[in-house]
Amino acid sequence: KQVVVFPEMVAFTKNDEELGLVIAHELAHNIMRHPDNQKKNAGMAGLAGALADAFAQSQGYNTGGALSQLGAQQAVLAYSADFEREADYVGMYILARSGYDYTDAASFWRRMSKKNPDGIYVGTTHPTNPDRYVSINKIVAEIDRKKQAGTPLLPEVAKD
Repeated sequence: KQVVVFPEMVAFTKNDEELGLVIAHELAHNIMRHPDNQKKNAGMAGLAGALADAFAQSQGYNTGGALSQLGAQQAVLAYSADFEREADYVGMYILARSGYDYTDAASFWRRMSKKNPDGIYVGTTHPTNPDRYVSINKIVAEIDRKKQAGTPLLPEVAKD
């Protein structure tokens, strides 16, 4: 329905290929229904937390809804990095199929590490930048193999 790209990320890109990489990644989130799945996961975990809150209340403990909030937050965090990896993967196929040069996409994450060194070590909601660098290079090799074999450039993801 919509694609959100922060202006800082757009400003960080140095060419059309990098901008295409960012947009393809965000499109992949929508194509793979990540926003909807994240809301559903948070809702289910929040409901489980609410049940735990109610049980605690029945035992004389007032949690103030903390277990419900914690459940929802943990559900979002638990799937965020996986959603990001999948968006990187599918996004690379979008980039390649769109005719952009995808072969140097990993260097974007090397540059990102220089700009934001915290991304090298912290991987709570997103994979670390080094993980992304390695992963993107593997995806480039996979796409190259498919191109050389003449097989369709389609990501290998589970269908809903």
